[in-house]
Amino acid sequence: MTPKTSAIKAYHKHCDAYFTETVYSESCKTWMRAAKNYPDRITAIYPGSYLHFRNVLSHPRWEDYDYEMDDVDDLFYFMGNGLTSDDVSMQGNFAPYMDLEAEFPELKEFWADEKLKANGVDGKNEENQVKGMSSTVTEIANGHMT
Repeated sequence: MTPKTSAIKAYHKHCDAYFTETVYSESCKTWMRAAKNYPDRITAIYPGSYLHFRNVLSHPRWEDYDYEMDDVDDLFYFMGNGLTSDDVSMQGNFAPYMDLEAEFPELKEFWADEKLKANGVDGKNEENQVKGMSSTVTEIANGHMT
């Protein structure tokens, strides 16, 4: 798999435009420039933040690449027998799309509060309300209670 020449040229154009608005456009000597062939082009760093870089890499634009398939009779051999190791061993979560606490961990505290209210604790943390609920709280915090 190789990037298309048109994509490389477009990426260079994008980078050149990006870096003109940064400190890297200043006239100084830096190892980040490709001094031999393009003395004014920044080539050693990504044109954006680390978080942006991660997002871009997690969603590649496959249309910007030329690739050749392996010379095999079954082009979908990589799909195997259609089972995962969890399927075969009967282990794991077979419906992860239903595990909202795993999908949205930032809401775990909210769900714990809702479960406590459902069990008669109003959140005032009075000792008589919390008594007997420590095991429930522990189960909720550890994700063992549904």
